[in-house]
Amino acid sequence: MNLIKNNWTILAQSSAVDQRKNSLSIFDIIEEITIQINGQLPDQFVFPANVVLVSLWERERVGEAVDLKLRIRVKDSKDQILFDNEGLLHMDPPHKRSRLLVQLQGM
Repeated sequence: MNLIKNNWTILAQSSAVDQRKNSLSIFDIIEEITIQINGQLPDQFVFPANVVLVSLWERERVGEAVDLKLRIRVKDSKDQILFDNEGLLHMDPPHKRSRLLVQLQGM
């Protein structure tokens, strides 16, 4: 079994990948999001967040392609799910590490 681990995940305002050097820049890292609402929270609402989730994944062995099923779930302080989505991270045979950038536009 080829184990894959998440080295780190960061939520930020934006990110950029230099096409020439393949270097990643992350701008305005978000440590906490606080929403103040007067009255009761409605059952359905949209939080107009325009953020990027950036993570670095690493595997033990190279030499074969690997697909990793991912779930991204954002919860509020009362454990209510605000955003829930599945995705796939594909790692080609020669690569030991892979970056994942997910743009979130509203939750």
